[in-house]
Amino acid sequence: ATKKLRMGSYFGTLVKLEGDSALSLPAITLEEVELMKISVSSFKHISDRLTQKTAREVMELIHSCEFFKEWPQKSLNEIATCLQICTFPKRTVLVDEGAVSENMYLIKSGVCVVKNRVDINLNSPRRGHVQEVRQLVVGQLVPGAEVGERGAVLHLPSKSKIEVKSDVLVCGCISRVHIQDMDEVTQALFRQVAEKKETLHDEESIKRIYVEKQSEKSWQIQKRKALQEVIYHTGIAPSYGKWSRNPTADEVKHLSANVGL
Repeated sequence: ATKKLRMGSYFGTLVKLEGDSALSLPAITLEEVELMKISVSSFKHISDRLTQKTAREVMELIHSCEFFKEWPQKSLNEIATCLQICTFPKRTVLVDEGAVSENMYLIKSGVCVVKNRVDINLNSPRRGHVQEVRQLVVGQLVPGAEVGERGAVLHLPSKSKIEVKSDVLVCGCISRVHIQDMDEVTQALFRQVAEKKETLHDEESIKRIYVEKQSEKSWQIQKRKALQEVIYHTGIAPSYGKWSRNPTADEVKHLSANVGL
C-alpha cells in the first residue's frame, strides 16, 4: 500500500532494519521538499529529557496533594507510573452527584466548584408549605485537591457534583483499575485516607452551609437597603453629585441641623 506523507508527517526508524525488510520501506519524493533529519542518538536524548521532565512534573503534582501527605516513596513511585495528565474545558462535569467515578483526579491547575442538591422547606404566602430541591455551591477545589476518590477508591457514589469553573482544568488522572492493580500497602493507604475524608462531609454540614449562605445573603440585602435609605435621604443619588442642583431652604436647614450648625 502507498501512503502519501504531507507537512507534519514523519518517517524512519530508531533501530537498524536487517534483511529484506529494509527494502520494503522506501520514501520517494514527488516534488522538492525540505526535511529535518534527527539522528537516533539525538532523538533518544530529546526523548529521555522529555521523559525526565514529565516524571518530575508528575511527582511534584503528587507531592502537592494533601491526600498523599507522608506516604512512603515506594507507593508514590507506583502512583507516578500510572498517572496520566488530562485537560478539561470549562463546565465539564468530572463527577456527577450520585454517580460512581471510575477515576481519581489530582488538580494541577484550574478551579472546580462543588455543588450539592439540598431539600429546603419553604413557607410561601401563595403556595403554603412547600419543599424544593435547590443546587447549592458548597465550595471550590483548587490545585492540590483531589476529585473522585470516593468512587475510584471506595466504589461509592459521589455526594457532590464536581464541575470545572476555570477556562481550562489540568489534572492528573488515576483510574480505578490501576489502583486495584497496586500492591496491598498502597491500596490500604488509599482506603485509609478516603475513609477518613468520609467523616468530614455529611448531610448536616451541607445544610448548615446553606443556612449560613442564606443568612449572609439576607444580611447583605438589609445592609444595602439601609445604606440606600441614608444616602437618598440626604439627596445623594448614584452617578450624581450631592449638589448637582441648588438645595432648597428646607434641605439646607435639615443638613445644618444634622451636622450641629
